[in-house]
Formats: sequence, C-alpha cells, structure tokens
Amino acid sequence: MKLLYVLILALALAVFLRAADYFLGLATRGKSWHQHIRRIFPWFELGAWLAFAFWSIENLFARTELYPFLMGALAVVVIASLGWFVLREWVAGAMLRADQALEPGVFIKTQGYEGTVQSVGLVSLELLTAEGEKVKVPWSSLSGKGVFRTPGRGQGKSQCLRLKIAQKYGAGTIQQALRRKLLELPWVVAGYEVKVQLTPSGADYLAEVYFQSIKEEMLSQTQEVLLDFVRDQFP
Repeated sequence: MKLLYVLILALALAVFLRAADYFLGLATRGKSWHQHIRRIFPWFELGAWLAFAFWSIENLFARTELYPFLMGALAVVVIASLGWFVLREWVAGAMLRADQALEPGVFIKTQGYEGTVQSVGLVSLELLTAEGEKVKVPWSSLSGKGVFRTPGRGQGKSQCLRLKIAQKYGAGTIQQALRRKLLELPWVVAGYEVKVQLTPSGADYLAEVYFQSIKEEMLSQTQEVLLDFVRDQFP
C-alpha cells in the first residue's frame, strides 16, 4: 500500500512540475525576469525530486535495516555526481584558460560556438554572439576541440581568392554559399564582411573573394577548402 501511495505521489509531482514550468513560462514571458525564472526552475525541479527521493526512502524503509544504507547511498550518489560535474568542468576550464589565455573581450571560434567572451566562470564561460545573444558554454563542450582566438579589428590579414564558377547557378546563390562556407572556417576573422565580387567571363563567373584571416599563410589552405566546396556544390 505504501508503495502505491509513493507511486501516485511521484506521478502527481511530475504533473505539478510540468504544469508549473509551463504556466511560469507563460506568466513571465516578456518580463525582465523571465530568463532568471527559466534558469532557477531546473534547480528547483532537481531539488524537488531529490527531496522526494529521500522522503520515499524514509516512508518505505524507515523501520527496516536497509534504511541507513539506502539513505547513505543516495547521499553519496548525489554528492559524488555534483562533485564530478564541478571537478570535470573546473579541470577542463583550467586547461583551456591556461592554453588560450581566455579573458573577457577575446573573440573565439570553435566547432559549434563563436562569439566574444563576456565572462569566465568556474564551470562555464559566457559568449556574446554576433546576433547579440548571450550563451553559457560548459568548459567540457570546448575540451578536445580546436579553439581559435581570433584577433580584433585591424589585426587580421586581408586575403583575396579568385575562383571560376558557372553562371547557371545564379549570382545570389554563389555569393551566399561562398560567404557561408568562409564564415564556417575557424581561421576566418569574424566581424569583417566577406565580400564576393562576380565578373562575367564567358559562361562562367570570375569570383573574387575578400576576407580576413588570422595568419597570412592560411590563404593556400582556404583556397583548397573553397575549391573542394565549389567542386561539390557547383559541379
């Protein structure tokens, strides 16, 4: 009977938390503190389930020999999980900060993330994207990936590439595709407009691509990447 009672309460708690999440989102939408609620609620939800887990053990096993063992085991699991999470992020962050000298104001570009570092924390860093959005990135998400510190305006190397592409694909399509591909490359400096000028030459366009790269010697690598891209996209 006690087990059935606990299961019913678990279901009720799940429904309550989902409903609370939904209605809080509706009630605070458009308010200045909406983002704070969205950040706090997951921790409230986790705390509610942990409290329910301890209460369930108390209710089901309080008068048995298993009670102290189960309570101790649950406490150890909770503490170890939180400790492992913090330790993992702290170690990854320490290694990246030491390797890249990351600090507020530095622009970084890596697989999946790019933006200006706004703050450096114990378990994450905050990036400001080109769209003006702030993104919290766990250190472990950057660990093992190439992180490129790109220089500020005026510190990049101006580059120009020339390619031939058939006119049948359309000028707008060609320009958008080349810009998008270039901005995906981690050594291309963000914040500068990538210019693609097309000049008709028979059945082809002569494409002149202007961009900024971290180092001048990246030109040949960029040309190789773009030639492969053009062969695939505009055969």
